[in-house]
Amino acid sequence: MLTLCNFCILSNALDFRTYSFPGVSDSNPPDGHDFDKRLHWDYNEMSVLDREHCTYVRGLARLLINWISCHYDVTLPHTQEPMSNFERDFCGRYLLDQACAILNYKKRALEDKVFGAKWCAFQDLERQINYVLHDVNGKWYGDWKTKRQNFKQYTSLSFGSMSFTIAKKDKPLEFKGEFLVA
Repeated sequence: MLTLCNFCILSNALDFRTYSFPGVSDSNPPDGHDFDKRLHWDYNEMSVLDREHCTYVRGLARLLINWISCHYDVTLPHTQEPMSNFERDFCGRYLLDQACAILNYKKRALEDKVFGAKWCAFQDLERQINYVLHDVNGKWYGDWKTKRQNFKQYTSLSFGSMSFTIAKKDKPLEFKGEFLVA
């Protein structure tokens, strides 16, 4: 479920159209003006409606994470106590780990001359992920700026250690369909 949420949160950054240019074919390379518009205004081949869809599913994923937090506890074996901040310390950590792994994959793929989206440089992907995970007050997912500094150590999209237990809360928190600011 959290992997699906992360995919939704990062959907704009993972969509090839984010790195394409309107009216530019594969045989016709973009010019400097196209790159300048993308850099300054995030101008790309995604339609306004598709961008709205990315924003909408990001919000739904965020609400689902909040709902899970209201209804379930996660306990790590070394603490034997439920995590005090499930959203940041469990869900957010996984989101940031995956974002780092995606950056690491892109860096390594370019070094190995394995190309994906034609006009997507490492800096372009990084910028798109930063748009989503930029530093804001009350960020639920943790400190992206610090985590991103060590992106090369993340080599897998997998969850990592599965030594935790998930249990339904005896008394769920009231879910109001709103974000709780941590």
